[in-house]
Amino acid sequence: ESCDLPSGPHFFGMLPSGPCDDGLECISPVTENHSVMRLGKGVCSKPRQTRKTRSQSYTPCQIMYRQRSISMVVWQGWWLPKCDAEGNFEGEQCDNTGHCFCVTSHNGEVIQSSKVLGSADCSSHSPARRYLTQCQQMYQLRMISFVIYQGMWTPKCDTEGKFEPVQCDNTDHCFCVTEITGTVVKGSKVPHTRPDCSQYDLTEEDITPTPSF
Repeated sequence: ESCDLPSGPHFFGMLPSGPCDDGLECISPVTENHSVMRLGKGVCSKPRQTRKTRSQSYTPCQIMYRQRSISMVVWQGWWLPKCDAEGNFEGEQCDNTGHCFCVTSHNGEVIQSSKVLGSADCSSHSPARRYLTQCQQMYQLRMISFVIYQGMWTPKCDTEGKFEPVQCDNTDHCFCVTEITGTVVKGSKVPHTRPDCSQYDLTEEDITPTPSF
């Protein structure tokens, strides 16, 4: 069934074609020299399917698996994630030192208190929250990002999803952050060691902060 292309030429005296039926769109032929297209006509067809982007096609677990499968960098405690049929992290994961631990299903955040030598019992851990805290959101974004820059840091979250007090970046500088938003406490950053964060009230968000990222 032919149709009028919105951008095609229209000739005086030529009867217009009717609109396409529901669910169809007017698509031009492949080549510009096609006799139908020279008359400003197209063909009613089903909408073309666009290819999904990588972020739409893969879950955080699948992206992490792909990244680590092709990476030449392996460190002590390195682990290759196991994903379930829906692409989520399986509850139990194990590293290359023989330690196993429980993780959250949505972003693979390690529950540090569950780490043991051998098999871990993850049945007592509650299922993943229906929402992500700011720390979990930042962690998930860092895990799926291909961008790395000087001073970048991947947050460590506690079992409640809050930022742990001490965080460290990829230049071996550590600093204190607020527990809810992860705001870096000004003046707390030190090289090659962990700062004493007990001197700050990290539940407050107005302690002369600097942007966290």
